[in-house]
Amino acid sequence: MSQGPAISPPTTFLTARYVPRNADPSSYDKTTWTADAAWHDWDLSTIIPASAVAVALTFTSAISGAGAAVEIKFRRNGNSNTAEILELYAPSGDVGSCFGVVPCDTSRVIEYWITNLGGQYSISAVVMGWFI
Repeated sequence: MSQGPAISPPTTFLTARYVPRNADPSSYDKTTWTADAAWHDWDLSTIIPASAVAVALTFTSAISGAGAAVEIKFRRNGNSNTAEILELYAPSGDVGSCFGVVPCDTSRVIEYWITNLGGQYSISAVVMGWFI
């Protein structure tokens, strides 16, 4: 009798427990960004605990003037797999918002990428919680 393929155990992320952020932040966690169509680090070590394996984010963008549409991406630090990117696209003159989970590295760093913006824009992000 065949036993079928071996099933590997779940990864740490799949067995992680969500921890909501108990203290309401007094403002957004990040409002200053480098918008140059390149990847940049966002160190979350002052917000999330060392045991965190992923972070739950909500972020919004508002574009005004004649600027181009905005594209915002978040990913695990050092990851190049395009299937694991949290992304928001907002047309010019529009507002967009997104909620998602982004895995972090052991240093609690994630990366962000924002379209090279020439017009007026506002991008705000807040950490809702994390997974341990």
